[in-house]
Amino acid sequence: MAAALVGLFATLTACGPTVSAVDPPMAGAPPVLFDGAAGIYVDPDNPAAAWLQTAPSGTTAEVVRSAIAGKPAAVLIASPAVAVATRAHAVVAAATAANAIPVLLADADQAGACPSGYSQWFSNLANGLGQARALVVVRAGQRCAAMPSPAARARLLTDAVHTLARASHTTVLIDVTDAPSPAAAADLAAGSDGAALNIGRYAPDDVATANAQAIRRALIAKTGRTDYLTVIDSSRNGAAVSGDCNPPNARTGQNQLLTSDRDQSQQLWLTTPGISDGPCGIAPASQAGEFVPELAVALAQRPS
Repeated sequence: MAAALVGLFATLTACGPTVSAVDPPMAGAPPVLFDGAAGIYVDPDNPAAAWLQTAPSGTTAEVVRSAIAGKPAAVLIASPAVAVATRAHAVVAAATAANAIPVLLADADQAGACPSGYSQWFSNLANGLGQARALVVVRAGQRCAAMPSPAARARLLTDAVHTLARASHTTVLIDVTDAPSPAAAADLAAGSDGAALNIGRYAPDDVATANAQAIRRALIAKTGRTDYLTVIDSSRNGAAVSGDCNPPNARTGQNQLLTSDRDQSQQLWLTTPGISDGPCGIAPASQAGEFVPELAVALAQRPS
């Protein structure tokens, strides 16, 4: 699977600057994931777009439409095991038809697979992905009360990555947002293609980038591999804030900042701006996971 990273973000000039060259290609490497011919998929049914289908016209709807709904973001895959293959296949098929690359946030815990159902859930996910090109961010074990230990979580994540390797054009990252240290993050992500961090969080660019670089160094030190990819969720990190639950003054960050240099951290929206953290902050009447248009508008404002 590491070979799938060769040239991962090469020549996506519309999304960000190209810096230095990637590592030399490995023998037998499959086609590159992002090769300049396709951009990142925009899900027409993303939470912001879904809200707009019944939203009244006005300023709020216009801001949501222009600043959020039409921009690329990860597609949440959190269907139960019996439906996850169908869900994943529908997304990658639509992305292929649009000549775009889907970014999927595969949340096994939200799907109710924790932890005994992980094996079947990820097997079904791999079946749904098939041979389509995709970037998959795996979330598992963070909210699983039945997880026996961090070591068990690392083993289960390794098994999930091996299962997803059947989809040979898929690049798999592990969500290490909750890892207590770079070394702990490396333990979780060592067997994958890299790490994703700051998912649903608010660490500004400089802090998130420093964390990502520390994690990548820990990965390299642990395994000797230099082809790891780090991706920062930049959906809500456009300003420094106090608090982590719908805090005031939070702003959207860079929608896409992709380079061909894997020493540099990539930035993507791995969550949709406007998704609530729960009944707190500036959305006290909301529920976790709910799209709140007023929250989206607040995030989309330019920093004061």
